[in-house]
Amino acid sequence: MKLKAEHLAGKIALKEAFFKAFEMKPRWLDLEVKETSSGKPKLIVYTVLIDKIEKMDYSISHDGDYAVAQVVVLMKK
Repeated sequence: MKLKAEHLAGKIALKEAFFKAFEMKPRWLDLEVKETSSGKPKLIVYTVLIDKIEKMDYSISHDGDYAVAQVVVLMKK
């Protein structure tokens, strides 16, 4: 499947938002962004951080040539 540029930009923005939330150096292959059947993004985490996350929500938005993403993470105690 070929991605449109804005979809790829959105996926990269989501990964970057995740790394910034954890103040960590990007390791791009530690995350995967897929789409659910409804089109909502699904962020899959392949790092040890997954054991520290209780709940996570995220969003990608597009406007013309721009894509933005945000990540909210609730950490386990």
